[in-house]
Amino acid sequence: EEGEGRRQERESPAAAPGPRPRAPRAPCAPGPRPPAGTPAAAPFDRPSPGCAPGPAGGFARTGARPLRGEARLGQGRGAHHAGRPGARAARRAPALALGGRGPPRPAPRPRDPARGADFDRVYGGVVSLSTENIYSFNYTSQPGQVNAVRVYVNSSSENLDYPVLVVVRQQKGVLSWQVPLLFQGLYQRSYNYQEVSRTLCPSEATNETGPLEQLIFVDVASMAPLGAQYKLLVTKIKHFQLQTNVAFHFTASPSQPQYFLYKFPDDVDSVIIKVGSEMAYPCSVVSVQNIMCPVYDLDHNVEFNGVYQSMTKKAAITLQVRHLFCGHYCQ
Repeated sequence: EEGEGRRQERESPAAAPGPRPRAPRAPCAPGPRPPAGTPAAAPFDRPSPGCAPGPAGGFARTGARPLRGEARLGQGRGAHHAGRPGARAARRAPALALGGRGPPRPAPRPRDPARGADFDRVYGGVVSLSTENIYSFNYTSQPGQVNAVRVYVNSSSENLDYPVLVVVRQQKGVLSWQVPLLFQGLYQRSYNYQEVSRTLCPSEATNETGPLEQLIFVDVASMAPLGAQYKLLVTKIKHFQLQTNVAFHFTASPSQPQYFLYKFPDDVDSVIIKVGSEMAYPCSVVSVQNIMCPVYDLDHNVEFNGVYQSMTKKAAITLQVRHLFCGHYCQ
């Protein structure tokens, strides 16, 4: 009987084993600091000795100080503590929560490179291979008025290999030139001009269109490695429209040609255009062209449109309305 009783005692625990009581664990101590070069997420994926699993799958750190770097990876300090929302998401994708400042800000819009400029004001600067300057001018054209704009550019540079390049953009056209400006004269001689001025082709507002906002961009650039200096002046021409039987004085040169507007009155069918000079310029040319853009006003293209006449001190051209394609609105 004593042997059978011992046998039953040995077999009964194996048949119905019960839960073994566990000793309570001490609170977690801070884990070791990661060595240099270890990713920041590594300390939060491995429990320290003596840590008990938390209810949300994390590691309970009751009473322990948070490790350095938790504020960088989580949504705030202690994001990896047990029971806190977002603990799993922070462990799985720590790179998405870097900084904890929300989505990145949109990139700022690029600023307009053109600088607002004023008429009748001299602008100066230096342009080079890596620097160019853009100026914007605007004005309002009223119906019945023709406003013409003239652009002056001067440069002290005499280097023909790296000139100052000027590009003027308007609503319906582009005008460009370089400074110094080179002209070929008689006997294969060349002439350089360091001051150039051109008149822009105007746009006239009508009663149908109403007032028009005119916008002009002047781009000054150069390919010079060391830079080239320049001066820019943009003005409005006050006496652009000529009157019948009214003399008008002006100055012109190969690099600074001039042209003006003349409207035929309703009761006038023909006129005589007279041009006189106090000094003899054997290369002067007088041209009459229809109103259209571009206007051919340089020495090498003045003969391409309309009628022209060379002069030394005096020239005269008879002009009739029926000879022109534009009717009564010609220049």
